[in-house]
Amino acid sequence: MMKKLTALLLVAIMALGLLAGCGTTENTDPSTEPSDSTTTTEPSTEPSDGGETEKYYIAASHGYGAVQHWQIKTIGMEDAAAELGVEFIYKYADGDLQQEVADIENFVEMGVDYIIVGPCNSEGIVPTIEEAQGKGVAIGTCDIGIDGADAAALGAYALRVFCLGAAFAGASVVLESYCQSCGSERPAFWLATFRGALLLIPMTLLLSRFGPMAFWWLYPATEFGSLTLFLLIWRGRTAAQDLEAERILRRTIGSGESELSGLTAAVEEFCERWEASPKQSYFVTMSVEELCAVIQKKGLGGRPGVIQVTLIAQPDGVLALHIRDSAVSFNPFALDARRAGAGADFDPDALGVLVVREKAKEFNYRRYQGFNSLIVKI
Repeated sequence: MMKKLTALLLVAIMALGLLAGCGTTENTDPSTEPSDSTTTTEPSTEPSDGGETEKYYIAASHGYGAVQHWQIKTIGMEDAAAELGVEFIYKYADGDLQQEVADIENFVEMGVDYIIVGPCNSEGIVPTIEEAQGKGVAIGTCDIGIDGADAAALGAYALRVFCLGAAFAGASVVLESYCQSCGSERPAFWLATFRGALLLIPMTLLLSRFGPMAFWWLYPATEFGSLTLFLLIWRGRTAAQDLEAERILRRTIGSGESELSGLTAAVEEFCERWEASPKQSYFVTMSVEELCAVIQKKGLGGRPGVIQVTLIAQPDGVLALHIRDSAVSFNPFALDARRAGAGADFDPDALGVLVVREKAKEFNYRRYQGFNSLIVKI
């Protein structure tokens, strides 16, 4: 049932073996390798002593066995097959098309599951490849492609399916980045989990049952499903948040100090509307003023920029302050608190931030995709 999937998985693992093999310094002089190297094990489905098991067979045929890099790749394939407990068979045709045709036909007669072909003649090998595919044997190429209408059609089909998946994947990546930049870590996590595991694994098991052509749809199906689930969840979450829209204050200011007065007035009014205590209202207003002022002065430094302020009145009575700015990498909470004391190098900015840190229930900073983000809960 899982024969096709196992063959595809083995090829991927073999690719790792190829990379490992390419790094070896072992001497692979063709004179020490048989020109017609092959294992002679015939495919068998006889049960072992431990119960019934099914062996999988992978074959490789290359038109130019004397080429050193192919011999190195063969070593990597053998190692990967040994680790997986899969029988690996290979032959070199040494540039003889008829020999390679005979090798592939022999592999098909032996009943192998997958054949890796490095043809010595891309056009001449096509009829043999098509015949093998017609008998249900999966074919892959290495180093040299295979010409022919069927191969071109398969490549075009696969490319169209891949591009369809890429469109959904691109939308998912943008949404992940947006959520992370807004501090919504949980939605970004769930979208990444849908794409990487929760939908990918079931889709792999499902589509592998319908053959190689259906398996090409693994990528777009997973990306489309992940994006759809995420949007449905996000829509429900947004609808719930819209019911509490009056609990959120949003303001955007620039680098001008004169814009701060209007912002602090709006914050005071918001705190009063949600019946914050005088002490809480004072510290929230002070935090907005101190943090925005230090960002304008030390972060933006008089340069054009924006500071986005979001204040949320949480149901538990906590006021959550989110500040996002386009300044260079600047963390107000990293200011040297020692400079808040008396002395020649006294820094009033450090003093204001120190008070915010001490009075806040929670505070943190992060830099993401070109923006500084602060969260303070009071």
